[in-house]
Amino acid sequence: VKTDGSSLYIVNGQTVEIVGIESTEMEELAEIRMADDCYIMELYVQDDRLVIMYTRTEYSVDDDGYYNNYRDYTNALVYDISDRMNPVKMENISQSGYYNTMRVRDSYVYVISNFYADTAAPRPDTAAYIPEVQGSAMAAYDIYMPQRQMGDQYTVITSFSLENPSEKTDSKAVFGSNGMCYVSTENIYKLNGRVPLSKAIPFGMQHVLAMFVANLAPVLIVCSAALVRGTGENLTSAEITQLLQCAMFAAGIGTCMQLYPIWKIGSKLPIVMGVSFTFLGSLLIICTNPELGYEGMVGAVILGGIFEGLVGLSAKYWKRFLTPVVSACVVIAIGLSLLSVGMDSWGGGSGVEDFGAWYHLLIGAFTLIVCLVSRYLLKGVYKNLNILVGLIAGYVLSVLFTVAGVAQMVDFSNISRTIQEVGGFSIPKLVSFTAHKPVFDLGAFFTIAIVFLVSAAETTGATTAVCTGALGRDIKMEELQGSLAVDGFSSAISGCFGCLPLTSFSQNVGLVTMTRVVNRFTILMGALILILASLFPPLGAFFNSLPQAVLGGCTVMMFGSIMYEGIKMLKECEFDDRTMTIVSLAFCIGVGLTQTSGNFFSAFPREVGDIFNGNAVAGVFVVSLLLSLLLPKKEHSEKENVK
Repeated sequence: VKTDGSSLYIVNGQTVEIVGIESTEMEELAEIRMADDCYIMELYVQDDRLVIMYTRTEYSVDDDGYYNNYRDYTNALVYDISDRMNPVKMENISQSGYYNTMRVRDSYVYVISNFYADTAAPRPDTAAYIPEVQGSAMAAYDIYMPQRQMGDQYTVITSFSLENPSEKTDSKAVFGSNGMCYVSTENIYKLNGRVPLSKAIPFGMQHVLAMFVANLAPVLIVCSAALVRGTGENLTSAEITQLLQCAMFAAGIGTCMQLYPIWKIGSKLPIVMGVSFTFLGSLLIICTNPELGYEGMVGAVILGGIFEGLVGLSAKYWKRFLTPVVSACVVIAIGLSLLSVGMDSWGGGSGVEDFGAWYHLLIGAFTLIVCLVSRYLLKGVYKNLNILVGLIAGYVLSVLFTVAGVAQMVDFSNISRTIQEVGGFSIPKLVSFTAHKPVFDLGAFFTIAIVFLVSAAETTGATTAVCTGALGRDIKMEELQGSLAVDGFSSAISGCFGCLPLTSFSQNVGLVTMTRVVNRFTILMGALILILASLFPPLGAFFNSLPQAVLGGCTVMMFGSIMYEGIKMLKECEFDDRTMTIVSLAFCIGVGLTQTSGNFFSAFPREVGDIFNGNAVAGVFVVSLLLSLLLPKKEHSEKENVK
């Protein structure tokens, strides 16, 4: 018997009776009748949800009339009981094994069952020795096999949301028996739920430090070259400092939208948004044109962001064209395109006069070594703070080099200069309230629109890498739609603050896949730190003082992990002549275009070369997509189909 204060829920054989108790006399409101082979084990009531836990047994009868091949299944039958007189079935979640127990935390139900493997069953009968969830065998990476475990029993665990039970959250199995069960949401490796601030803040800070300089660098490059429309003058240093402030604010807002969606805009995945390098070529073309200038660039960013957002919301109509081999190629290309970024940082930063100096190489190597040692010496969840430990150690060594006069690694004068120009506290301003109101030009929009499609491909690859690398599952359609929608609409918001387009940051994707820290609340702390930094310009200037060599020592391993995840995705594709052709040509052409001695597209408009000559992701995406659509698929023989 269970009660919610207004009704009783009574198990009577194969029936659940709902009885009203609000009046002086009890009144039977409804009943839910189960099948004869269902045995009710437990009830759970929360708000407008009723969960009926029951077991059922499947078996076969041999020629002699004996029952054999017993298969036990545990089911969670969820009803909407907002109308107590008319319960509505929402979902029936099934998993292998006999019911053990259930736990509920933060509106998530955890169902636990014991599944005994039939070691004598024929090998093709996988359901006899591999646990199933919703009628499908669990994936190998969801089953933990202890090296010394003896016996023939699995503990199977499935979680689902009471709010939306049709969306199965996750399933895992452990080969071994279980005893007392305890559930806690204080876990950084769980996508949802609250984590103590003592854990959430340092892990969130690690994400901020991993992307901080890369988030600001495109703004410095573009806005330093931008011309004010109609005047031929450049933006002032105070205006650029304010735009750096807006870049942090927009990145924080975009990350919050990814983590906690508004309507369909957002993926609910641990994705960090930041200002994209992909658009540099096209943006420089627009903002250095005196007839368009900075104002024309801002207008193009706003229109292009809305365009990509609408493309993202319609992803279900074109997602089928992005086959697994295309997604794998894009993820690998993202990793490849970032390798030089990490090494440039290690050498001291792209374009600096003392690039490759011994002190840059030493500090980068020291930072990398600290990251590696910390990962193996720190215990528990704190070993995944190795990137933060490396950043702190590298920064301290850089300060010592600066104070001792060995090398000028840290420039603290930038902090005082920022206070003089902007002040100690400042709220980001919409561009419409400045002297540089946006100008909407159709030609500028078309120049940048195709780059937004390339950005969508990068985001598709990055989101897929998060799902496969950190969550161990395939991406869902609503996650892809939400991720791309944020990629576009957050770029439009960024444009409204006079800033550059945003995209999912591959640096942070690498951090998530390497550490497996996927908790959304933890990433939210990083987003709030970004927003806070945007309100206090000196704080942003302090973060911006991190030496490039320190960042390089930390990021080389993260960038490599992205490529590794793409290779794992490619491993899941069928290795045949068609896949070989797609992968070979995609990388030969896409990456090769970035390594030619001249402008390969000199016969075409300048925009074409800007998109493909310096961006391997764009070339790999276009070539792999076209080949995936045009090359004929392998026709399976009748023998293969029978198999």
